[in-house]
Amino acid sequence: MSETLGTLLDASLRRHARRVAIAHQDREVSYATLHDRAARLAAALSARGLRPGDRLASWLTDGIESVDVFVAAALGGFTLVPINHRFRAAEARHVLEDSEARGLVFTTTLAQEVDAIAGLDTLPLRIAIGDGERPHDALALETLLESAAPLRRPATRAPEDIAVIGYTSGTTGAPKGALCSHRAVTLCTRTVPYVQGMMTGGACTFVGSFSFVSALWGVLYPHLFTGARLRLADPADLDGWLDWMERDQATYTWLASPLVRAFGRELQRRPGILASLRTVVHTGSKVPREFLEELVEVVGERLVETWGLT
Repeated sequence: MSETLGTLLDASLRRHARRVAIAHQDREVSYATLHDRAARLAAALSARGLRPGDRLASWLTDGIESVDVFVAAALGGFTLVPINHRFRAAEARHVLEDSEARGLVFTTTLAQEVDAIAGLDTLPLRIAIGDGERPHDALALETLLESAAPLRRPATRAPEDIAVIGYTSGTTGAPKGALCSHRAVTLCTRTVPYVQGMMTGGACTFVGSFSFVSALWGVLYPHLFTGARLRLADPADLDGWLDWMERDQATYTWLASPLVRAFGRELQRRPGILASLRTVVHTGSKVPREFLEELVEVVGERLVETWGLT
């Protein structure tokens, strides 16, 4: 049994190679393509000095390339350090310094914030995703991928090694890094599908953000493990969200607290979506009892409540 995230994801991506892995807007990538891109990125990072166990920070908005980074970190044996995309420069600097990150992958929409933390001697490697302006010393992701050969096999790590450092909200001071071992993350990845009713080869419509680190082992990794199609959708576009659910015959969706009432009422108008839907996961914050009762009247036992703990 795989007890490290790299070996688990490597096996899953090979097993489901022909299926669609991630969809966003009008783009789709297969498990084979995701595997190839992530393995190339892992190899490129290794070639530029990152070693297994080194901390790789990700400061990303959500998109297909974000998933490339999360999988590449696992394959390369790097410890992933997600930074919330809502952070400003000072907050991100704390995470980078506290985690002793050796590399940073960021989206160019955050380039101004990245520029504001320039000069960190402990951060020799910076990689930009996107077509926007990037700092002069940042490498372009696509250029790296073009010149790299895929990593042949996942880096060797021990189950007790750290897979992810998830930073808390900092309610009692500065955010603190929770050390999540490979054993813990892979256990979540295997357990969550049973707890939440994920289907092998299912379809997820996800309107959350991977900036909230529990979405990695609560949504992303379990769906990759089960060979699902994971669509990234816009929570601000409720009609579009349900359109995608209908088109993809979604078996799973994620529901933030502020959207509970609107989602339930819209779903009541479009009951055909319930034919394939198996799970509606709600998490985030406290919701009035009557809102949840209204939702249960529509979705029944499909509702699963979770706490997104770091």
